[in-house]
Amino acid sequence: MSRPVFGVAFFLHLCVSVFFIVLGLEGFLYVWGIVGRSDVAMIAAKLTGIFGGDSAVYIILISILEAACGAAMIFSLFSTVNSGFLRISVLVSMVLWLTVIILKDIFGASIFSDFSIGVLTQWLRGLILDIVLLLAILSVRVKG
Repeated sequence: MSRPVFGVAFFLHLCVSVFFIVLGLEGFLYVWGIVGRSDVAMIAAKLTGIFGGDSAVYIILISILEAACGAAMIFSLFSTVNSGFLRISVLVSMVLWLTVIILKDIFGASIFSDFSIGVLTQWLRGLILDIVLLLAILSVRVKG
């Protein structure tokens, strides 16, 4: 087994992995009433509007997926993980993040109802950061 190389790709992979674990944790903290605001709550509200059901269930499901994908990605840095499992984790992370971009940055954007230069720059900043994270997810290397 080769030693991990601690370069830019390694730290980007590590950051994306930890980010998804933190997102999962944040969702659970929101459901338990410990955190007052969470983007996953807005996403869950949009999903509830589309599919019906309880938004807390959506929050829990999304949080489990986020934490599990982050754990699989971080585990792959330090150990041998089945490449198929890691590919599925990366794919699920990409789908989750594309869903965030669509529901939060496009359908949840206030730019369309309350246009101003300040709102435009805030919206662009959020959209660009979400796209950068999507590109970072795409950069996670699957060995094997």
